[in-house]
Amino acid sequence: ESDRLIVIRDSQEYEKYTTDQVKQIIIIGNEIHFSSEFIKKCGDAGIDIFFMDKTEYPHAILSSPHKHESRDILKAQVSLSPDRANFLIKSWIKTKAYNQAGLLKYFYKYEKKISGIQAISAIELINQKIDNIDHLNGEYIGQDVLINEALASKAYWNSVSQLLKNKVAYFGRNPNDQDIFNRLFNIGYHRLYATIWRALVLAGLNPNLGYLHHRKEQPSLVCDFIESFRQPIVDRVVISL
Repeated sequence: ESDRLIVIRDSQEYEKYTTDQVKQIIIIGNEIHFSSEFIKKCGDAGIDIFFMDKTEYPHAILSSPHKHESRDILKAQVSLSPDRANFLIKSWIKTKAYNQAGLLKYFYKYEKKISGIQAISAIELINQKIDNIDHLNGEYIGQDVLINEALASKAYWNSVSQLLKNKVAYFGRNPNDQDIFNRLFNIGYHRLYATIWRALVLAGLNPNLGYLHHRKEQPSLVCDFIESFRQPIVDRVVISL
């Protein structure tokens, strides 16, 4: 049928869709096969096909040449003005610092430890400094923001160490350490990283074209976006264990 996409399972027709019912197709797993006619129908209808593994990492995309929306999104991403890029940079790291201070307030609510109060005050002060970073003539502010982000993160992780020291021998955040909490943080960030990567790809953005981080071995836009989600999604769960 010319406008139908048919799913076969165990040699039986399993599901059937019209092409106008489908926007994207996500393939997860190795035992999935489809015909060239299926691919052609998707291309003609502007349906992208995404290949991902079970951890949600994208491996390949079959993109339709008729999908103008994706091209418009990518064009906007590439041509983003320095002022808008700097706005995003500030927003990502200010949100991260705000979340760091907020999470420490949550855990220190019933523990009036001076170290926790000092860390919260330090992070809030650094967040104000980030807000005051200015740029002239479209200058890139990423380096100045990252310097302050590192200071806020140092205060945050030192305070987290104080929270966790009564539970287990934890000497600070180090992705290469094999203690239980660093391993749990690694697992959580890995899953969050994959989820954000998937969301960016499905939105039509290039995950390798970032504005704050510039890492050859990692998609930089994923590294940019993940900053705002670490504390509420991963850290709060791990520290609560």
